[in-house]
Amino acid sequence: MLKELLGAAHKLAAIAAIAAIAASLSSPANAGLLLIDNLAGNPSEPSEAVDETRSANSGILARIDVGAAPVSIDQFGVFGQLQNAGDLNFAIFLPDGTRLYQSGLQATSAGGELQWYDSPLFSLALTANTTYYFGVISDEEFTYHWLLPGTTVTQNGLTSLGGGLFGNNGNFIDASDPILSDTCCVVQQGTRIYGGDAKVPEPAMLALLGLGLVGIRVSRRKH
Repeated sequence: MLKELLGAAHKLAAIAAIAAIAASLSSPANAGLLLIDNLAGNPSEPSEAVDETRSANSGILARIDVGAAPVSIDQFGVFGQLQNAGDLNFAIFLPDGTRLYQSGLQATSAGGELQWYDSPLFSLALTANTTYYFGVISDEEFTYHWLLPGTTVTQNGLTSLGGGLFGNNGNFIDASDPILSDTCCVVQQGTRIYGGDAKVPEPAMLALLGLGLVGIRVSRRKH
């Protein structure tokens, strides 16, 4: 009886160890849509919209304000159209020009119509009561989809301000090394932001779990 209890305890300890290692090897995954501000996906938007095509290495940023609590994000997207095959670079700035994130150049095919372009997965904690600028810039012409006068949309502690108020948003330059150039004019509304703490297993973690289960099965046979 004592031997059986000790065997069961060893198995439980092994399972707990495997689970702990698996958690450490997991990677962030897109957990959920926190905010969407776009005519195509948000029925609360008005009908007035402008499609503005910017030349290569010139981009429009959306202003996003964080509410009273911090928000963790892991991906964002911009609604627009890449006119020719090229590279996209997703970036997030503070109003003082500090760049908090850039994806690096992402090779992208030309879009036949307005569509969503999403950044790679990343991890960033947005500070409460703080303004950020989100956007994508290309080394080719890119058409941005923004609204005038626009609306203010607040979802899950994030607010996308409506267009038409001077000083509301940012513009940036240089696709290879994005720089905030100024804050002016209108807000590029075609933005969606994802966040959360979901985890997905890495291949190494799956292999480890498999080995652990095999070990437990062999132990059962010995007893």
